[in-house]
Amino acid sequence: MNASWTIRPIVETLEDRNLPSVTLPTLANPGPVIMTGTDANDSFVVRALPSAGPTSTELQFSDDGGDTWATVEKAAVTGVQVYGLGGDDTLTLDFNYGFVGKTRDSGGLPVYFDGGDGSNQLVLQG
Repeated sequence: MNASWTIRPIVETLEDRNLPSVTLPTLANPGPVIMTGTDANDSFVVRALPSAGPTSTELQFSDDGGDTWATVEKAAVTGVQVYGLGGDDTLTLDFNYGFVGKTRDSGGLPVYFDGGDGSNQLVLQG
């Protein structure tokens, strides 16, 4: 008996797996910090490096409400762009550990926040 088998692969669709992200510039390649959220509620935080004190030359960025941080030299940052996409998003500028910005003489630090759909908040803290 000669049995003929036909194999047909099945492709299964998975749910959306978007994760928030932070893209950092470097001193060799200055530019904006770009923070991108998801269609869910996102909590972004920008602060000066706590251990450096009020004259910190480094900034920290979190896309998960402060659970994890990405650190970059302030001199490499030309701006901050936050795209929350959907959900109820929050951007917190935390001044508790020093000035989150740059002086006018050094070009300032423009911050752009687009929370997308939902009820979004800009919080100034400290």
